[in-house]
Amino acid sequence: MVFTFQDALEEINHYGVFLSPKTIGQLQDRVKAVNSGTASAGPSLSKKRAISISDSDSDLLSDKENNTAPNGADIYEAEEEDEDDIDLDDDRLATPKWSCGQLRAKIRKFVATDKVMKVSEFQKAIGVSGKSYYAFMKQHGTWEGAESHSFVNAHRFFMKRELLGLDKKGKGKGKGKGKDEGKEPAKKKSKTEAASLKNAKEAAFAAKYDVSSISLPGEAQGEVAVYDQCDEIRKKIKAVLRDPDMTRAAFCREISKTWPDRAANLKENALQGTTLGSFLSKKGSREGRTSLVFYASYVLFEKLRIRGGKPKTQFREEMEDIWGPRGFDIWTSTSTRYLTTKKMNIYSDEYGQVRVG
Repeated sequence: MVFTFQDALEEINHYGVFLSPKTIGQLQDRVKAVNSGTASAGPSLSKKRAISISDSDSDLLSDKENNTAPNGADIYEAEEEDEDDIDLDDDRLATPKWSCGQLRAKIRKFVATDKVMKVSEFQKAIGVSGKSYYAFMKQHGTWEGAESHSFVNAHRFFMKRELLGLDKKGKGKGKGKGKDEGKEPAKKKSKTEAASLKNAKEAAFAAKYDVSSISLPGEAQGEVAVYDQCDEIRKKIKAVLRDPDMTRAAFCREISKTWPDRAANLKENALQGTTLGSFLSKKGSREGRTSLVFYASYVLFEKLRIRGGKPKTQFREEMEDIWGPRGFDIWTSTSTRYLTTKKMNIYSDEYGQVRVG
């Protein structure tokens, strides 16, 4: 009869002993020797001395039978298994998969991050004392702690969970639950529903800024008299851009509708975000006055005011009194130069008028 390596593992698993990789290698060599006839197969492992194993694993076996850890600490007995659980004698549980370092990281994630169990519950589940558990968790290195009961039992514990598919399901034996557990998953919207929702959102947005029913004197010629200054228009633009549905590109399309040459083909002729950004970056009541963004934004805001039935502000009326029928200066080039004496300064007031003082 040929004595196979699997036969040996079944004998060892009968006692719940977890062998280190080094010992498994020695065991394989021993099996080969027995089968080749260079050594005799001794009695079965049920007599505890069948195959030569390392002293550490022999001690582990005897300590487990005596229900004590190498450091003298008591070992708790594991709770009875459920009917659908994998049997403790299942040889798959003894298959080495994680190193000590990997297992420590897995334990920390299990009890600290995912909070599937409390530390005390986990200790009881794997059948070790707190002293044994913390001694193992404080160690460092890939294989430091390989002879610890905490490593052996925790390894079998996680192998069992993996075989049962508990980790994939996001379930644990402990009390910890994900915050979404018990809730029905959100239903995905169909393409038709998503498109319908998008269209409804766009329609609501268009209605919010639709001023097509309002006409201003001189609008068709692009000559609406402006009664606002640059800094005030910048404030209004920034306020509109705080609307979560309003992007710079969308704002540029809206103001382009007020300009005769651009309204007919917004896809090709809409004002660009770079032009808007350039205007917004300036400071001063007259800075940016020749920009199309300034003029078109004023027209849009004036139409929105009229559509909403809002009265003119005091500042607006003051601008009309100061600038007269032609409106605010949007035609003087920004490169215009002024001559003055050395002691005199040129500045623009809050209404955009050039002053010397």
